[in-house]
Amino acid sequence: MKNIGSYQIVEKLEQAATYTLYVGQDAQRTAMIRLSNTPEWNEQVMAKGAALASVRHPAVVEIYEQGTQRENAGTLAYFAAEWVEGEVLAELMERHGEIPLKEKLELLIKLCEGVHALNGAGHVCLCTPDDVKVKDGAVKITDVHAKLPQFLHTSARVIQKGMKRIPFWSPEVISGTKDRDRREDVFALGLLTYVFVSGQDPYKAVNPIERAQKVLNEMAPPLCGVATDCPAALEATVKKSLKKDRELRQQTVREFGAELRLAAVNL
Repeated sequence: MKNIGSYQIVEKLEQAATYTLYVGQDAQRTAMIRLSNTPEWNEQVMAKGAALASVRHPAVVEIYEQGTQRENAGTLAYFAAEWVEGEVLAELMERHGEIPLKEKLELLIKLCEGVHALNGAGHVCLCTPDDVKVKDGAVKITDVHAKLPQFLHTSARVIQKGMKRIPFWSPEVISGTKDRDRREDVFALGLLTYVFVSGQDPYKAVNPIERAQKVLNEMAPPLCGVATDCPAALEATVKKSLKKDRELRQQTVREFGAELRLAAVNL
């Protein structure tokens, strides 16, 4: 493959089950290009591109081009996005012990602002640490999970359909609640905060089904019990965000981010 849309392919970055990532170049700029692997994944790729393109925000990657391309596998959907330098948040989280708590919270607050912008455009984000780039204190959301697989009706089907992992999903996502809303992102960001601050996953399990059951039925251990120098306000904020009943969580990501900001004031 030499071209996708108006971009000449420079390098293949990643081959996943549903898509392939490339670096592309046109006369003006470098782009990251996501191409679906088969037509059955076109809808997912198009949903991701449309969600990211729906906002212009410093914490959300810019979409340059979207479309379809005829390949041997059929007509495949793609989008070309801003090429983002920096370190993937997941890699940064692996070195969590080297990063001051205040710096962690400042990055998380910026991430909340980007997710809030996407929520405002009508999209549930469910971004994971692999979906965020960090450079010089700035964050950029590079991917969203705007469209979940339609087979998610019960947690048992996660394993039946071969899901290798359950990302930062809330209880209602796992159980297949149909009326999805932005409080899923409150849970996802609360869990991401817990892991980033403590270096521990409160729902760690040996397989996706065990993890699903933990998310559905178990309370996360108190954050201050597993994280050093954790202010009580931060523990309270995270505990609230991880409530099983979404009516008991912060009702918006902006509210969650505001509470993180308050927790960071005296650090």
